[in-house]
Amino acid sequence: MPDLLVHMSLAILLTRLLGIERRDRWVVMFGALLPDLQLFIAIAALAARGAEVAMAVSFFLHTPVGALFLCLVAASFIDRDLWRAFGLLYIGALSNILIDSLQYPWVRPHHFFLLWPFSWRTVGIPLADSMATIGWVLIIAAAVAVARDRAP
Repeated sequence: MPDLLVHMSLAILLTRLLGIERRDRWVVMFGALLPDLQLFIAIAALAARGAEVAMAVSFFLHTPVGALFLCLVAASFIDRDLWRAFGLLYIGALSNILIDSLQYPWVRPHHFFLLWPFSWRTVGIPLADSMATIGWVLIIAAAVAVARDRAP
C-alpha cells in the first residue's frame, strides 16, 4: 500500500493539475489522508464493540461511499463553504483510494471494493511490482511542483 508521502504527493500534483487555489490545497491533501484514518477509527471500534464491528468499519471507510461520508463529516469542521470543502476533501480521498487500488491483489481485499454497494466484485490494477517506482516518480514530481511555486 502506498505510504502517506505518496498519497500527499499525488494530492499536491492534483491541486496543480486542477488549478486549485493555493489557500485550498491543504484541504485536498487532508482529504488524501482521510481514508487511511479508518485504521484509527477501527481500533476505537475494536475497543468499544469487538473485532466484527472494527472490520466492518475498516471495510466501509475505505470505499468511495465510505469516503463520501467521512468527507462530509470532515467538511463540517472546515471554515469554508461546506460543499466546496467537501468536494476538495473528496478529490483527495478518491486519489487515495484509486492509488491504493494499484496494489491489487497483494494487499487487504477491502481496498478493492470500488463498486460497493452496487457490487462485491473486486476492482484493481496489478501494478504492485512497479509501485515503488510510481511512488518515487510522484514524490519527485510533487517536489518539483512545490519548488516551482516557491521560485521567485
